[in-house]
Amino acid sequence: MKYYTKEWVTVSRPSYFGKKRNEIEIGYDEKYGKGNWQIAYAINKRNAIWETKSDQTTVGFDTAIKLYEDAYYEYLKSNTYITDELVNTAEDVYDNAESNVFSGYDYHKQETSSNHYQDISIRSCIFRLGLRFKGKDLIQIRGKSKSKIGESLNPGHIPFHLPKYVITPVMEGWWDKGSVEEFWQSAKVLQVKKEEEETIVF
Repeated sequence: MKYYTKEWVTVSRPSYFGKKRNEIEIGYDEKYGKGNWQIAYAINKRNAIWETKSDQTTVGFDTAIKLYEDAYYEYLKSNTYITDELVNTAEDVYDNAESNVFSGYDYHKQETSSNHYQDISIRSCIFRLGLRFKGKDLIQIRGKSKSKIGESLNPGHIPFHLPKYVITPVMEGWWDKGSVEEFWQSAKVLQVKKEEEETIVF
């Protein structure tokens, strides 16, 4: 008896989407069909807990973004002078629009044309550290921020704390080597559903 199953197969490493996110996703819908593609994150399996037949394993968004956030946590925990300056200056933080603050701690609340994760990570890490914002300024966490501390905390500068998980070759872009952003863009993969024929022998 033959039957058919579908499994996710990695077809490319798309890297940075930026403001073209919606346009790119529409293109994937047109090419592969809605529900037949997904973005996953490839982790170098060496020294990792997963056992697969390849050098990599893929994880979902929620697992990958936890690694992203943990890098911020380790950095803010270790650099208390930066953390102190941030909490004493900021009322809250944002990335690409002031409306980002309404995402709170929820990475799935993405209201703009490009994703914003660094503001949510910082907000979450301040909470995890048992601190709170006490300042009066809304600080932009971005490469071209008007705030010096906001610029320094953008993900292209924050070191990724688990470099053994980063797959190679790494993706290159506006980010620093060994940064959170390098991890994120290097890990991002496009997967599509592939139909496979299976046979059951009775």
